[in-house]
Amino acid sequence: MKWTETVSMLSDRVTKQIISEHGKQAEDLSFLLDPQYVQLCWDRFSVSEQEVINYFLLEKGEDFITYRELEQEGHPLAHAKYRVSLTKLRRLGFVFTLRRMWGEQAYGIPRELLTLFRQILVAEQVSWESSTPLMASLSYHILEDILQAVNNVRYTPLELTKKATITKKSMRQLVEGCHLPIEALAAMAKQAVTVPPYQEHEVVFLDMLLKWELLQVEPTQVQLGDMESWVNRSFAELQNQCLDLLASYMELCPRLQFYWDITRNLKSRQPYSLEAILASMGRFAPARDKVIKNWLQPLEQLGLLYAQTVGTDTIWAWNIKEEIGSSIYVQPNFDVILPSYSSMRLKWELLAFTRVSARAEMWTLALDRYEVQRYIENGGSASELVSRLEQNSATPIPPSIVNGVSTWAQEAQQISFVDCRLMVVSHPDLAADMERIASISRHLQGKIGDRTFIVSVAKWQELQEELEKRGYLTGTIKNLLEEKEAKEPAKLHLFKATSVLTDYQVDSVFPDLEDAIPGLRQLPKMWLANYSQYHESTLREMIQQASLLRLELQLQWKGKDYRLYPQSIVNKNGYWFLQSFSEDQGQTQEISLREIGNIKILQP
Repeated sequence: MKWTETVSMLSDRVTKQIISEHGKQAEDLSFLLDPQYVQLCWDRFSVSEQEVINYFLLEKGEDFITYRELEQEGHPLAHAKYRVSLTKLRRLGFVFTLRRMWGEQAYGIPRELLTLFRQILVAEQVSWESSTPLMASLSYHILEDILQAVNNVRYTPLELTKKATITKKSMRQLVEGCHLPIEALAAMAKQAVTVPPYQEHEVVFLDMLLKWELLQVEPTQVQLGDMESWVNRSFAELQNQCLDLLASYMELCPRLQFYWDITRNLKSRQPYSLEAILASMGRFAPARDKVIKNWLQPLEQLGLLYAQTVGTDTIWAWNIKEEIGSSIYVQPNFDVILPSYSSMRLKWELLAFTRVSARAEMWTLALDRYEVQRYIENGGSASELVSRLEQNSATPIPPSIVNGVSTWAQEAQQISFVDCRLMVVSHPDLAADMERIASISRHLQGKIGDRTFIVSVAKWQELQEELEKRGYLTGTIKNLLEEKEAKEPAKLHLFKATSVLTDYQVDSVFPDLEDAIPGLRQLPKMWLANYSQYHESTLREMIQQASLLRLELQLQWKGKDYRLYPQSIVNKNGYWFLQSFSEDQGQTQEISLREIGNIKILQP
């Protein structure tokens, strides 16, 4: 669960109580996301409170611990001291209780706090860095495939079947020119139930494009989405967002999530030692083979990192390309060559009228009749195309290119479309008045029928001001193609829904410490406060209650004081014996009730 979603479910009263528990003067809980303050809190936690956090990091990650689990015999957090620690962490706003849709209650820690605790437990070390030089692979990166795929949709939308799935023909069109590592993407979809006719790697790739809003689903087709904002981001920003998406597909155990979290923001192109990172994680480290199989290999296949085996170690580095201002080279043979590190923006502009013919350290884009005419048919012009080449070219554009583009444009431009607006007046007499007034008629480009005029979009504002100046009332601009009723946005069915995304409600309560142990309030106060002797029948009931609530006892036996957790009471030949585990002795013991002196239940 996310921090913002979690705290938004808390009432103002509970928020203020959490702030008060920290002794802070604050308006919200944002101070809990301050790494230095979380480090300070961690240093003040008791051993049992730290172990509660460690259990989440080792066994649960972003999953929940249910109340039912805590009731199970042998659960690591079943003891009363851990229940109390959970409650104390709740009061501090580090752990939250929630209720699932079906009524089950559970404990959880928001994702952002888990990240902070991971960084505290395994801080980045200089020893992680390796001096081994690595040669980065510049020939492939998943972001370049994404660029190629969405460009394929730019002028040719993808067709949808009646069952709202992309046709096989359109699927081939989408990935034309791409070099998708099918194995890597397919492995990420194994835990997700996919919908035919898509293959596993197609599902992941399509879902990435949709979640990134690069594709927009219409009732009958899939069109290009918000590409402009995507290409304006830096390569590092795009790679980070890509990693976030891929992490949501990969089935990572909590320990591998831990590894992912602490390596996520390491410097790009800096080599790191896998063995050094795992060694610094200690008991939190995942198995080395799991890291390689479920993390390193898939990301390396996607071009997100590169790695090399050196002896018994694996050296790896993030492959974030540094985008540098670059020029293009327009060749007489109609090839456009540019460095692979060129910006996404430049590549996107060139792909408006070229196609990728080779991708390596230098990209080769082909300028041919089909691409140029497609550009012209979609509103471009030959002069615009040549101007774009000239603006980015390091050398003068060869005359053969200018002449070729001009010839192809003339062959394609047999029909032209003009962007204009229609001005409809209420009566033919009013239309005649419009034509007689010189300051108005000079803005009218033509007439349809007896009361409809054609107006240039560029001059529309001047015409509207002139009409208002003369007292004519103008209405709002209407879109004739706009549907009258808004329809539900179409969706592509890629994954079968297996669960509701948000299936819980965070409890907005500030717990008492006694809430940690049901039944604690019902115990006689003297059993908790008085260290004294009791009648055997009372002693049996006292020990049974302590065993049921998993509370610790302090007692005298054979002249010594002991602290222990009672496990059971057994009768042997008419005599009662306490069976228990002593933390002091580190072993199970059997004690006759007749030999017990003073005793009390320890307040958790």
